[in-house]
Amino acid sequence: MIQVIGGSGFVGSFLLQELKDFKVSNLDKNTSPFFNEITTIGNIRKKEDLTL
Repeated sequence: MIQVIGGSGFVGSFLLQELKDFKVSNLDKNTSPFFNEITTIGNIRKKEDLTL
């Protein structure tokens, strides 16, 4: 499992697109316009939000 932090932004969206063949999740403080099904809203500073 690969967890991308901040994948809802410009660069992160391109990274998630490149990783589409892998098992990927996105942790971000905002919703993703393209990857809502793999996006979890959370805060990097909270250990419980970092789940793999």
